Amino acid sequence: LVGEIHNRMPVILDAEAQSIWLNEESDQFSLQNLFLPFPEAKMTMIPVNKAVNKVSVDSPLCIQRAAPLLRTQNLFE
Repeated sequence: LVGEIHNRMPVILDAEAQSIWLNEESDQFSLQNLFLPFPEAKMTMIPVNKAVNKVSVDSPLCIQRAAPLLRTQNLFE
């Protein structure tokens, strides 16, 4: 799912994994086990405004649903 947008996969943590990640006593092995692909069935892809690509924009606009891209548009234009 993420591969359609970008060639890098972010680490996505569920609530249990967040607890392990934030625990200062977690060892390296426990933390490395969190670097697994997040289940595609638990993800949803929605189009968002191009503003999401601008570091200077910190606004709800970045997560609001936008009109879908037309097939002729490039995602990063």
